[in-house]
Amino acid sequence: MLSPKGARLDWLNRISRLGKEARNTISELINLRDEWNELRRSFLSQILRKNPHVRIDIVPFGREPHEQETMFRAALQCEDERFKNAILSHDGSTGMLADLYRDLPSNDTERTTELVQRLSQLKARIRKQRVSSDNSWFGRHIRRLTPEQLDRIELWQPADSVTVKYRRPDGRGWSPIEGGSPRQQAAALLALILAHGDEPLILDQPEDDLDNRLVFDLVVQQVRMKKRLRQITVVTHNPSIVVNGDAEAGIEIDFRNGQCVVVDKGTDCLQDQGTRSTICRIMEGGIDAFEIRHRRLIASET
Repeated sequence: MLSPKGARLDWLNRISRLGKEARNTISELINLRDEWNELRRSFLSQILRKNPHVRIDIVPFGREPHEQETMFRAALQCEDERFKNAILSHDGSTGMLADLYRDLPSNDTERTTELVQRLSQLKARIRKQRVSSDNSWFGRHIRRLTPEQLDRIELWQPADSVTVKYRRPDGRGWSPIEGGSPRQQAAALLALILAHGDEPLILDQPEDDLDNRLVFDLVVQQVRMKKRLRQITVVTHNPSIVVNGDAEAGIEIDFRNGQCVVVDKGTDCLQDQGTRSTICRIMEGGIDAFEIRHRRLIASET
């Protein structure tokens, strides 16, 4: 049986060992986060490297404090509006999260390094609240937390921001998708969907939210390129997607007696006369308008 002095020493050694294990776990968590970010960057670079319509950037630990408030409050066990001045004021100028993001370096690597250091300091401040004489509402709240709840604070990490940008219509630079028109947003998201994966893909009237230029630049060209790598089925009223997209087959669907039915025109291949007639008939203005436009184009070239 240990003496009181020996028992105290054994207890202190155990605390020291557990503290070291906790620090190692947090360090491992940070390293795993770095690996995860690198994998995401590599993935996005691979699928969007040559995409002219959309780009996605990962901002480690997010862009601003308001993005982090909900999850930070969940870790602190105060998901209501309490402690605004201590956590983050309404205008974002004061509070722990405001201090975390204030005047960060512009360089990405330096910014991430600085945020990791500040995050460690923020958690140290919270730990000190456990043994301080701070009699504020927030101080008393921290002292009431259980050890398991404090562990959640230690493991909390600010979430990354994912910034999706689309190329401006004039081709000069990129803009955040949040500020784009519905057509531009649809174009950017569709470009991302077409860029990734080799599983079968079904697109339902992709031309609805796109103008004619985007239909050709985005849908037609990418479908023509990606159909060699995956099966793509497009439900469309736009025959240019079928023809210029170099479709392997064109199937006419009609709405009859409250149901969609397949109109059997033969093989459905574009080489089949019935399929070609269907495409010309559906095309705006029908076959006559198509032939008139064809003659005008030929005349303008001569």
